[in-house]
Amino acid sequence: MKDWIWKISKQGSFLQSKALLNEGFHHGFFTKEWKENDLTDQAYLLNPKASIHRVRQVHGSKIIRASQKSVYPWPEADGLVSDEKNQSLWIYTADCIPLLIADQQTGSVAAIHAGWRGIANGIIINSIRKLNSFGISTETIIFVLGPSINGVNYPVGMEILKLVHQSINDDLAIDIKDRVYNLISSGLVKRTNNEFKLDLKSCAVFQLNNAGVKSNQIHSCPLCTFKNEKKFNSWRRDQIKSRQWSGIANKS
Repeated sequence: MKDWIWKISKQGSFLQSKALLNEGFHHGFFTKEWKENDLTDQAYLLNPKASIHRVRQVHGSKIIRASQKSVYPWPEADGLVSDEKNQSLWIYTADCIPLLIADQQTGSVAAIHAGWRGIANGIIINSIRKLNSFGISTETIIFVLGPSINGVNYPVGMEILKLVHQSINDDLAIDIKDRVYNLISSGLVKRTNNEFKLDLKSCAVFQLNNAGVKSNQIHSCPLCTFKNEKKFNSWRRDQIKSRQWSGIANKS
């Protein structure tokens, strides 16, 4: 955890990445201690002048400009990209990956909700394409993966493995056994006691690397939401729809 810092406030604790802090980006991966449906306190900590932008997440791959909507009802999407000054972008997760993205050159940011469905549908690649469409170079972007479920605690079925593999290799003629072997040999899946366990973070990093993102641009938090019951909500652990927020503010 040498690349991460815990911050404590009267409302609760939150986690920050040194990689983002070193570049001057205000952000936070918040814990279950915070109010789930109210972003006022969290947003104030990031930038009291910034507008708040969020979406109604649907486990897809759509990413929108933050200025498209800043009031309820929230648009359906699973990611936002800043496009005006003083914006804070927010996504909520339990076991999925909260991915905060920042461009060192322009000060633009993005917030992405990446579960297995989003990863299988290409939301990681879409986030890069969206930033590139704004004239942002892939080489200057920082990608930070926050707390999510670790692979050892995430058993999945064959259908999920098939779809995840399809996002990496779209050859539909490959036999399911060979697909599983490919995922295991790539380090994305482990087999223990006749269970297949999917490593979401490794899948995200794999896709980022394939898209030309260098390893020193990627920063992944080792904390597991399933294992850390005191700090994080987890659907796989509790079977309750409770989430935690993650947010980032752009440089004005």
